[in-house]
Amino acid sequence: MKTAYESQGKEIEELRAAVRLQNLQTAVQKQSFEAQVRKAKQENGFWRGFKWGFGTGYGTGLLTGLRARK
Repeated sequence: MKTAYESQGKEIEELRAAVRLQNLQTAVQKQSFEAQVRKAKQENGFWRGFKWGFGTGYGTGLLTGLRARK
């Protein structure tokens, strides 16, 4: 009975260690995913601003050029 209890205790400790490792791996994956999302949002913001700025500048320049021809 004593050896069975000790064996069961070892199994429980191994399972706890496995669950702890799994939780740590999940936390690392979560941090990595959140970092990728933040990076994508930052890059997306730059290109969105670039497109708006380019479009506005081109349109304004075109209209100014057409107005100057008349």
